[in-house]
Amino acid sequence: MSSPLSAGSSGIGDVDTVLGILDQHLRMIRSGDPASARTLLIDGRPAQLDGADFDQVIVGAGTLVYVYVDWLRQAYEHQGDDSAEALGSVLGYVVDGLHVMNAVEDAAIPTMAGLIVAAGVGLSPNLWRAQYGPWMRAEMNAVEATLLLLAGHVNEIAQDDDQAIRMVADVLAAEP
Repeated sequence: MSSPLSAGSSGIGDVDTVLGILDQHLRMIRSGDPASARTLLIDGRPAQLDGADFDQVIVGAGTLVYVYVDWLRQAYEHQGDDSAEALGSVLGYVVDGLHVMNAVEDAAIPTMAGLIVAAGVGLSPNLWRAQYGPWMRAEMNAVEATLLLLAGHVNEIAQDDDQAIRMVADVLAAEP
């Protein structure tokens, strides 16, 4: 039975803008300066969002959450975990990481956990979140931190510092 919240029922949003922001974070961390990546996360980048439609950027972020959670779930399943164990591993990794980062208010962590679970069961993170009201700009740090952790975990499992960005960029480049 199909759900009105299924991932196929949602647009992809402005994935390019989100991918650019995420790539910048990952490069700063790889350069050995995680403090500047954390500052970037906390202070925001209004200049990078100039001309970007906030609603489309957040939809793009939800799309990347879905893509990364799906990839990670499949990677864990390939290693022998069942779907529930795989999703639990991804969820635990991100929730623990959000607590350690101290860049996200604790109150936002359950929402990020909900996004991951929604994506893990094939629902659109954006449509799942929309049933509880519109996204707020104040939630962007939590979404960015979640994406940073998911992308970092993809890179770690793939043993490739560029896997998370490249796999999405390749799909976008292949679009007609």
